[in-house]
Amino acid sequence: MNQRIASLVLSSFWWLLLLGVIDRTIMLFIFGFTYVGDDDGVIWTAAVDFGHGIFRWPYFYGQDYGPMLEALIAAPFVRTGLPPHLVMPIATSLLALLPYWSFAIWHHRRGRPGAAALFALMPIMLPVEFGLMTTITRGFVTGIAPLAALLWIMDVRSDNVRALFIGTTLSIAWFVNPNSLVFTVGFAGWYVCSDPKPVLRGLFIGIGSIPGLLAHLSAQAYCAAHRDRIVNTIYDWRMEFHAVGIPESLSMLDEHFAWLAPVIWPFGQLAGELLIVLLIAAIWKRAWPTVAGLTLSTTLIFLSFAFAKTHDGAHNVFFPLSRMFLALPLLLCWGGSTLFGNAKATVAVRSILLVGAFSAVICKGVLLPSVMRDQLDHQTGWVFERPVADLRSDEAHVRAICDANHVDLIVLLQLPSYVCPQFRAYLFPAIDATLPPTYLAGFERRYWQRDDLAQRVVPNVLLTAGDPEKWELIVASDPRFIDVSDGGPDQLHVIIGNSEPTDSLVARVLRGLNGP
Repeated sequence: MNQRIASLVLSSFWWLLLLGVIDRTIMLFIFGFTYVGDDDGVIWTAAVDFGHGIFRWPYFYGQDYGPMLEALIAAPFVRTGLPPHLVMPIATSLLALLPYWSFAIWHHRRGRPGAAALFALMPIMLPVEFGLMTTITRGFVTGIAPLAALLWIMDVRSDNVRALFIGTTLSIAWFVNPNSLVFTVGFAGWYVCSDPKPVLRGLFIGIGSIPGLLAHLSAQAYCAAHRDRIVNTIYDWRMEFHAVGIPESLSMLDEHFAWLAPVIWPFGQLAGELLIVLLIAAIWKRAWPTVAGLTLSTTLIFLSFAFAKTHDGAHNVFFPLSRMFLALPLLLCWGGSTLFGNAKATVAVRSILLVGAFSAVICKGVLLPSVMRDQLDHQTGWVFERPVADLRSDEAHVRAICDANHVDLIVLLQLPSYVCPQFRAYLFPAIDATLPPTYLAGFERRYWQRDDLAQRVVPNVLLTAGDPEKWELIVASDPRFIDVSDGGPDQLHVIIGNSEPTDSLVARVLRGLNGP
């Protein structure tokens, strides 16, 4: 019996990976499969498009940044008919956890138990909130996902070919999401300084980075040629350097690094402090390549505080400041693995790690419902999360109205409503492909919808949102409008026999709804 227990403990690495899978599965069933955000709908739309071989825009629809890697991964499964509310959070979770599990397996196969355990343990020991923000389909995690290939590239025998592949991987990660830079600059610095000929190695990394750079330049050129299709840009005042932001950020590190510190969950600042501790340990051990890498990453983080974009967010998992630093836990694992990766663990130590990981999974599972409710109750004004079941019910209600009134177009007005207009505009077509076309008036990210519908005269149109008293005046002045709200929380009106272009109709209705 003792021999059997010892054998189980000695295979602790695979148990840690299994616990990581269980930890995320709990997150998916309680949160990921049951809630969805308004921005998620844009990526759902892209997944449907990609699944049909339609690639309309290099980035997040309506933006000049953020390729939708989650949609690309999910596309084949959505195309087969699997529901997006299940496929999308799974795709996001896999992208978020892939580098940890990939690095862990690589180290395990090379007999480095300390490093393997470190990477396998980190996602488990991070707080519930980390799981929430790496489950929502929002593009936060896409930049770190390509990094999963890095250590396997290290097995390439040719130094020059290896450097080329590493450069390509790092540049693609940067192109997909620049928040990967927190890790990539450190890894690149370590790898260059590990070679007796650092200049030559750096040159090959630079050459290897050309694909990612070309992808960026090509995508930016495409966007520059179609500026009228962009409704949200990153390249404005938020990307200007303002040194005053640095001391401001240093005074609020708990928010910038929120939910990125393991074990001591309430103190995000600990993630930054651990980075400094690793840097000091590297200096003490005279591990100069690691010193170079950690110094570069620390410097990058420090300088990033000077950009307003880094301050763009809130202390909420659905739009957190810490999304800019999601690669920080991976960086901590990597730094620790270069310094202590060969550490051997006794059966007792392995047992403690297993018990600790198991306890963390249980604790997080117990805390998840209350933490989730708290985050949902304190959502910011920028994003909205709603139960998937409520949205599916509303979609069925809207569909019934469309069928009964022979609606040819659904116009979502950007006015206060019970269901956020973006949900109806983007999520509903992904849920039901036979729904009439949707058009988000004034903030339509799908340029092809604007091009097709803005000046088209559509006979029967459903319009949503608005003040009920103002709608009464509109209906009284034009009998073609019919109130189909049916006592529901939202205003829903159909115009039968419309004779105006869509944008003209919207402008007239908005004048009535916004007038005195």
